[in-house]
Amino acid sequence: MYKFGRGESLEPIYNHYEQQLKDSASILYECTGRTCGSSNAWANNFFNDYRLYGADSNQTLLVVANEDDLNTEYQVLYLNRRGAGDVMLRLDSIVSHTVVEDTDLVFQVSLNDKVAIRRYLDSINEDQSVYVLITSPANLTPSKAFQVAQGQIEALKISLGQELSDNISFINFGNQANPIYGENLFSVLVNDNTKP
Repeated sequence: MYKFGRGESLEPIYNHYEQQLKDSASILYECTGRTCGSSNAWANNFFNDYRLYGADSNQTLLVVANEDDLNTEYQVLYLNRRGAGDVMLRLDSIVSHTVVEDTDLVFQVSLNDKVAIRRYLDSINEDQSVYVLITSPANLTPSKAFQVAQGQIEALKISLGQELSDNISFINFGNQANPIYGENLFSVLVNDNTKP
């Protein structure tokens, strides 16, 4: 998140960041002003940060993708002028990891992507059980990493409810599973011993 002064113009700020992002990636989506929809929705529902809220006519959104053999990195830029006049810019990077072929992973996504996690788990058949592997950020101490991962597991169980949670065996790796299972990731293995 970056904050610029009230006297700053939106266009040069956007042009600077757009050029930086376009140099290494391809544009997937771009909109300005009211064509982006509601600034309130972007600020409060998508980014969950009220500081981004401003006039719909002042907002700009850019989404780019940079792909290599193992990952796709998406960058999301959102720029708006707040009612008080200051300019707020948010830049997010989202990395989608390609599952390594010598593992039995069937799904892997960032723990921050709650929508994708829920969609995947909702798609599991009632007679199928899975192992969900949770990893923490690598920069934590081992003890703290296990605590953080356990907190993620408990939050997932609550959000999924008893019925979905019964088919899932959660495994807490903390930050001890790099590089195979990555960091801060939600990974799924299918249990070969599924219910008859």
